[in-house]
Amino acid sequence: MGQSNQQTDGAFDDEKKAADAFDAAIAIDSRFSRVYHEVAGRKLVRSPFDVDQDLRIDRILIPSLALQAAGWLHGPIGVEIKASNLDSLRDSLRNFIPLRKVGSR
Repeated sequence: MGQSNQQTDGAFDDEKKAADAFDAAIAIDSRFSRVYHEVAGRKLVRSPFDVDQDLRIDRILIPSLALQAAGWLHGPIGVEIKASNLDSLRDSLRNFIPLRKVGSR
């Protein structure tokens, strides 16, 4: 697949261990002013085969003012933490997670 900013890996047995490692790393990263956990969303596109369920994204990172001043123009970053289930990740791409306006530090 080559180098990509959309893929990480590690020796994690399950999603909880992967999420704990991510949280530990992001907690000391000053590029983000806030991290939201388990944010609810809704489907952007529905399939006739969809089953109604609660939709959540694992993390949303809010860029700091310093990161924005350095040229970050893309807004918040959604993070879906998965052990290995790519089908679940593909499903996440069809979801919408609303963000209310929040302050940055």
